[in-house]
Amino acid sequence: RSARNPQMPRNDATMAVDAVLELAARFPELRAGLRGMVYDMALSTADFDRLLDAGLIPVSKVPLTRTGRYAVANLGEHTFHTSTGASVTQIVYAVNGTPCIVVIDGDGTDYYLPLALVQIKQDDRINRPLTATRWAITGHPLAPADLRSAITRVRHTRTAAERQAGKSRSRALRILPESDRRFGEVSGLRQDSESTNSDTKNRLWNRRCRTMGHNSVELNAVSYQVHTLVTALLAYHNRTGADLTAWFGQHDLPRKRRHLAVAA
Repeated sequence: RSARNPQMPRNDATMAVDAVLELAARFPELRAGLRGMVYDMALSTADFDRLLDAGLIPVSKVPLTRTGRYAVANLGEHTFHTSTGASVTQIVYAVNGTPCIVVIDGDGTDYYLPLALVQIKQDDRINRPLTATRWAITGHPLAPADLRSAITRVRHTRTAAERQAGKSRSRALRILPESDRRFGEVSGLRQDSESTNSDTKNRLWNRRCRTMGHNSVELNAVSYQVHTLVTALLAYHNRTGADLTAWFGQHDLPRKRRHLAVAA
């Protein structure tokens, strides 16, 4: 059950955030080098803000809206500073995690122009909330010529008024969004253990493990791994005719069945 609402069950993401925050609180030596958390799916707004409030950098996708569209949030007016020292005010929107400005093409059509991440400003002192990131207007052909390379500061943490109103820009804003090439470098591929757990659940009745206790769950995991290994070896043997006596001794391995067409 969730510590924030004991009446509501916790999902996997909330449990993962709980674990990270608990480890950081229990082991100060770990917290000293802990800078963030990567989650391979989407974190809820509440869980994302919990990590921000703890001074950590969350890296995750933005959940789609109930209608299956990208989340969009108006972040309000921001001051952009150009290379010439001029200051220009533009409204910034968060679209699927990325800060954007609205530009207009020759036909009068509005477009969200993504900004480019320049810098992540994180306080060197631990347990200090992340304050902001810096973003720049790119050299895209639709970007106003006098605003290209102009930089602005985007806040990620909640103000006292936003907390009281229950609002958060994290519902559509990310520190490192999917649009940034470094998102893939940081998030990486899905862990083998995560893929194993997912495939195991898909093979079980009602996608639930009907065992309790560490030893029983571990036995299920090892059994799945052995089954997968044997299946892969047999497939390799059937495909190539390779010698598997090192694995199975003189046991007569099952042959690949050939389905012959029957003439009408």
